[in-house]
Amino acid sequence: MKTSIIALVFFLFFGLNSAVANNFDPPVILKIIEKDFPLFKDMDSRILYIDFELLNLNVKELKIVKQNGELKFNDDVSKREVDTIYEVDYSEYSTGTYTLELHTYLGKVLNSTFIIK
Repeated sequence: MKTSIIALVFFLFFGLNSAVANNFDPPVILKIIEKDFPLFKDMDSRILYIDFELLNLNVKELKIVKQNGELKFNDDVSKREVDTIYEVDYSEYSTGTYTLELHTYLGKVLNSTFIIK
């Protein structure tokens, strides 16, 4: 009986530890697909950087859309300086493919994609 209780505690402890580790692992960007503009990543702080100075057009809105069409983030960037480096914190995003859209004043939509594991 004593051995059964010890074995049960052992399995519960290690089972819960592995479940907790999997649920709280921070998201990691597996791949960036740069289509219209470059994205820079900082793996340590889970941040993507967009350098607006590298763009040829002025941007009025930034959106992040998940592959299933769900809008994850939206920001009016029209009042930002042209030489801004914009930071996107993706630490709360779940696994999946995301498109970062930059909407310009001329109606053009610039895209780059990132995949989170």
